[in-house]
Amino acid sequence: MVRIILKETLIKEFPYAAQGRAAQRQRPQDVVFERETENFVFVPRPLNKSWMDLFRGSLALSWPFMRLHLSCLFFFLFVFASLTTARTLDEIVVVGDRHAYAMGHSGAAITVIARKDIVRHAWRTLREALRSVPGLHVSSSGGHGAQTSIFMRAAESNHVLVLMDGVELTNPAADHLVDFADLPLEQVEKIEVIRGPYSSRYGSEALGGVINVISRRGHARRQAGVQLAYGSHHDRHARLTFSGSEPGTHGDKDHFSALSYWKTGGESFTPARLRMGGAAEDDAYRNFNFYTSLNGGLGEQESLHFNFNYSRTKSEYDGFSAPYEERLSDNKRSHYARLRLDGDYLNSLWRPSLQLSHYRRLFRADAHRSRGERFKLQWHNDLLSAGSLRGAAGVEAEREILRSAYDESRRGYAFYSQLGFSPFSRLQLDGGWRLDDSEGFSSARSWHFSGRYVLPQGTQLRFAYGTAFRAPSLSENFGLWGNPNLRPEKSRSWDLGVEQWLAGKQIHWGLTYFNNRLRDLINADFTNQILINTDRAAAEGLESFAAFKPAANLDVRLDYTWTSAHDRDHRRLLRRPIKKADLDLVWAPSETVFSLQLNYTGEREDLSRDRFIRKRLGGYTTVDLSLRHALSPRSSAFLQVSNFLDKDYEPVDGYQGAGRAVRVGFEYIVHQP
Repeated sequence: MVRIILKETLIKEFPYAAQGRAAQRQRPQDVVFERETENFVFVPRPLNKSWMDLFRGSLALSWPFMRLHLSCLFFFLFVFASLTTARTLDEIVVVGDRHAYAMGHSGAAITVIARKDIVRHAWRTLREALRSVPGLHVSSSGGHGAQTSIFMRAAESNHVLVLMDGVELTNPAADHLVDFADLPLEQVEKIEVIRGPYSSRYGSEALGGVINVISRRGHARRQAGVQLAYGSHHDRHARLTFSGSEPGTHGDKDHFSALSYWKTGGESFTPARLRMGGAAEDDAYRNFNFYTSLNGGLGEQESLHFNFNYSRTKSEYDGFSAPYEERLSDNKRSHYARLRLDGDYLNSLWRPSLQLSHYRRLFRADAHRSRGERFKLQWHNDLLSAGSLRGAAGVEAEREILRSAYDESRRGYAFYSQLGFSPFSRLQLDGGWRLDDSEGFSSARSWHFSGRYVLPQGTQLRFAYGTAFRAPSLSENFGLWGNPNLRPEKSRSWDLGVEQWLAGKQIHWGLTYFNNRLRDLINADFTNQILINTDRAAAEGLESFAAFKPAANLDVRLDYTWTSAHDRDHRRLLRRPIKKADLDLVWAPSETVFSLQLNYTGEREDLSRDRFIRKRLGGYTTVDLSLRHALSPRSSAFLQVSNFLDKDYEPVDGYQGAGRAVRVGFEYIVHQP
């Protein structure tokens, strides 16, 4: 018996054993069907492959392929290194530690969530912080630790590339999905969200956009902090942080570490209408997390950076058949490690970086286990010139591993180049091209072109057009119903936007129209038990925001998103609301900070949990409050109330949203004299 977990709605038991690679190739490929699968779990067998094959495999590239890549790379180095006048850039956004560009001069649609926003709202998880981002919808099938999907511009949840310190957090063993619910924010400095197709910069999965999480670093002096919190449903949370910075022979050295433990008794997320008179069962959750980073200079022009994160969680959830009284649980362990060497040469004209990273996630539910791993080697080069030119180029090599009822792995290689050009001061143009070559499918090419033009009165017009792709995961190629001949999922998208500052920069508003076309989407046929490329989808919408300061200590922001998303049969894509609106109000008089968040999610369609047919879900509105007061320069107390109005709603059919919850906490920081 092999169990398959369907897309947040259904679990079935199939008397069907997972087969090896040879048997997969004999399956038919001319069947049209719809897919609702999202996560697979398998029974593991020993893996006898060394991770060093990743680097040995890089030598297996054909000589013409290597010659083309190296020629392009050294062409960029020659052109830009020959220019000897350094250029001073505006304030920049660095996404994935690979691509730096001026946020105010890029054609990309970008939202940045700063550390102060996380503290003001007392957010604990990534899914809480992302709820108010325009063009993005968060959908959870239960409470803390439950499967959480993020639909960016109506793309699939595995069409969003998530990076943590430049390390991909997508799981090769689960269709490139990410555990958004399990990532705590203790170590997070800021979150950058780029909406649009950016495979030309970041590779596979960046069809809907990119979410990059940047970790905190040490402060100017050594300090230690402790935070304790307690709340509804026996919610207990403890956190310790240690950080510091000191001058060195070759620049400052800094470190930051965070240790956290979170446990809650939870509540029942199965509605009474589905329990058939049965008693409600609380779904408990436990999360342990450790993070550390070390940064320092090695010489006059070199610096070394190390990041490590370990997470262990246990989640409980209700059964998957009526009356849903069975209590199930899963255990997940994950870690990532990154080592990066940076250089700064030729008067800052050439800034290379060499990065080695490793990500691993283990999943266990009852007797079912799976493990996904990724090793990645990256060589990136930022190339700055005098005047109006800037560029970037690099090569990547990676190896993905799936360990389950069988063992599979895949190597991949990529070359990319980017070029930015400003023909005159009011116009900035950016373009890029990337080639990905991987085992199991033909090479994928992606490109992107964007620009921003500033009118004389300060209004900014921006545009972007590009292609993107998602490579089939190992579980889709060789897992249950797998097909080794799957093609990458592809998209072609464009957007137009306008932004403007008014009243002496007291008002900032913007409006963006986007249009996505997706093809070769991977779907499943439960009758023929195979995955193939068959589906298409289209989406368009409007993203708007308005931020203003009616008073010196008051900030107000409004966000509104309208989305129309349909498949090839003109049916609405599941769980994509047509309308979504958010109000964020922050009032900070003296030593107190008060915040109010109002989130509206409009009408959408879903598959019913009990009958597995399409149904329409009504809209709902939730209100969250938080209050933080500084007791002294070193200590503060906070209060958080989630779902203040105790709204009864179902974000996913058959899974009710969390009720009102109150949490109080205390934080104390000790500085070294």
